[in-house]
Amino acid sequence: MQTGSLSPTLGTTAQTLVVEASEQATLPAPDKQHLLDHLSTVKTLLESATAASTLVPAVIAAIEVVHKLF
Repeated sequence: MQTGSLSPTLGTTAQTLVVEASEQATLPAPDKQHLLDHLSTVKTLLESATAASTLVPAVIAAIEVVHKLF
């Protein structure tokens, strides 16, 4: 992986985790820890890539919403 870029593998992993967190959030009784674990992992993956750094604030906002709602 080049410095500042997000590899296709990491991008796919981040996308999968966001989809899984989204699906969890639609359940009648979502698992807060599951949501936070997935979103925190996505945040960590994106922070390592300058190209994806503009997405980090959105992920942080999602984490804050999970804390408030669940």
